[in-house]
Amino acid sequence: MRIGINSSSKFDKIICRYPPWYQLAMLALRNLLPFIFALLGLIMFSMTLNYGNGDPVTLWSPLEAINGLAFMLAFGLGVPQWLSLLLSFSFLLLVCWIGYRLGKKVQTLFKA
Repeated sequence: MRIGINSSSKFDKIICRYPPWYQLAMLALRNLLPFIFALLGLIMFSMTLNYGNGDPVTLWSPLEAINGLAFMLAFGLGVPQWLSLLLSFSFLLLVCWIGYRLGKKVQTLFKA
């Protein structure tokens, strides 16, 4: 038995029980997790602000959520219109960023 860098033992090769196509699919999914979480955050933000209106679910959009939040800031708090739109868009970006960071945390759980 040779010992060193070039030893040829049966334990030197790692045996994987999953086929290569499955490994590639899991790698792609693991890399997409942060973006999926950011998209889920955006969807949940839109659902939260659009739930009360009478539109069908297919017409809910992030733009409608931004306008609803801007209206709440402008009418309820007396913030200028341009500032309320800027703040609501910033809040939307913050929600997406938090979802992305949460996805990065989950991504570290799947690293082998």
